[in-house]
Amino acid sequence: MSESMLPHQTLREIEAPGWTRSSRGWPVTCLDAAVNGVGEDFTDPGYWVRQVRSPVRCGDAVRTLAGLGVGGCVEVGPDAVLTPMAEPGLGEGTQVVALHRRDRTSTAALLSGLGEIRPAGTHVDWNALLDGPGTVDLPTYAFQHQPYWLDEVPGASVVGKKAEAFWEAARAGEVSAAAEALRLPAESSLADIVAALAAEAAAVSEPGVPDAAESVVDPAARLRERLAGAPDEEWYDIVLDAVRPEVAAVLALPSTDDLDVHAELLDLGFSSLMAVELRNRLGEITGIEVPPALVYDYPSAQDVAKFLHNVLTS
Repeated sequence: MSESMLPHQTLREIEAPGWTRSSRGWPVTCLDAAVNGVGEDFTDPGYWVRQVRSPVRCGDAVRTLAGLGVGGCVEVGPDAVLTPMAEPGLGEGTQVVALHRRDRTSTAALLSGLGEIRPAGTHVDWNALLDGPGTVDLPTYAFQHQPYWLDEVPGASVVGKKAEAFWEAARAGEVSAAAEALRLPAESSLADIVAALAAEAAAVSEPGVPDAAESVVDPAARLRERLAGAPDEEWYDIVLDAVRPEVAAVLALPSTDDLDVHAELLDLGFSSLMAVELRNRLGEITGIEVPPALVYDYPSAQDVAKFLHNVLTS
């Protein structure tokens, strides 16, 4: 009985005269006041006593922020407990970032969070954070004997398909085929050929032209193309190969080889925030609406891949 009364005794002490108000000049919008439509003074100690005793209205506060047109939120607290709840309520396209997470060190969580909000258009005063530009000594580390060479990928062509076909025919000495590739008569002059090649090069440099080389490939479209071009018995393995790097990235594993696809994600250290991150990543690479409770309904990476496989091939 005495232990259960301690919080109430502490709250009564805070309500007692003698506690001062201080806002330190911070520009703060009181969510409780916005939700209730009452201009409460958050510098009043009694306000915080009511916050402890009254029900938590996180959903109402999030909806109020969405109604105010808030485009992003930053959670500053001991753990990322509000971020997973706030993101669905704020709607698609709204960025919610936690600056402290239990699965990362304080410095890593802060810097990665600032790194996330900066590309979205939020100003970050890096000079204030890093005390101006300068050089630092990099720490040494033990060699892990892992290759870090980038995989070879075919480079984007600087010419269009017509020009590629022309040069292929020209190297083979096929005059008629070279002219046909540019849609020119076989007796065309050098000036006609140069003009056709120049027009093809100009078309490649213009966005939206069908023959232009695509610099950005939609990952969802790429996955569906892989599935469409593979036999049915390989579809699950293709989906699992797509899921593995996303799970490993959320867990900050150095390699997908370190991921046990049979282990439950919660046992591997998944938090509610990490579950939201994985859902967003998988939604981006598959193009489907991934349920918020994905890691709870499908506990392992293998189970997640089976679920996505069924949706993608249904």
